[in-house]
Amino acid sequence: MVQARLQTAPAGFVYLGQAQDGRPVSLAVLTRGAAFDAAARERFLAAVKEAGGRDRSGMRGWLG
Repeated sequence: MVQARLQTAPAGFVYLGQAQDGRPVSLAVLTRGAAFDAAARERFLAAVKEAGGRDRSGMRGWLG
């Protein structure tokens, strides 16, 4: 469940959410323009990996 918007940037948004088991989660979403920009996608992936670490990252959707 999405609970709040945490951050807004030209490339996208970060939301606070809650997993079904009650854990807090963050949801990062790229804007359409950023999603079609290879450099923006690389920065996004780097930020996700840095924020969550490889063992905690729960990347879903088109990220694999």
